[in-house]
Amino acid sequence: MTFLPLPFSRAIRNAFSVAFVALLVSLANSSAHAATVPEGEYTLSKIGSGRLMMLGTLEIKGATYRLNNEGAFAAFTIDAEGKITWSAGLNIMPEGWKLGESKLSKDEQGRPLIRINYTSPRNAAEVIDALKEK
Repeated sequence: MTFLPLPFSRAIRNAFSVAFVALLVSLANSSAHAATVPEGEYTLSKIGSGRLMMLGTLEIKGATYRLNNEGAFAAFTIDAEGKITWSAGLNIMPEGWKLGESKLSKDEQGRPLIRINYTSPRNAAEVIDALKEK
């Protein structure tokens, strides 16, 4: 059995340690960056009573949004996992509906899709889809 001299093995161990730390820092930095929501108009829809219901539009400009082309834009934030927090809520929710998590993803054709989860007055978990059209 042959062993490497101690100074050489220490140098290799130090090189691997430095490379490992650099990898960890790189991974931490890449996951710390927030995702971005592509700008444009998103069509809001949901399935209800066995049919597709159109609920209006969501417009995204930078890190702001507004619904149905009405009023001022409000800020939103998005984290590295694509979870969105709406600063002014979503006024498309009827009385008794509770807004849950919103998350950016893509549809089967690769278009940006925001899944808006909510709880209905009868306590059922439901979803509104916001699909980027323009």
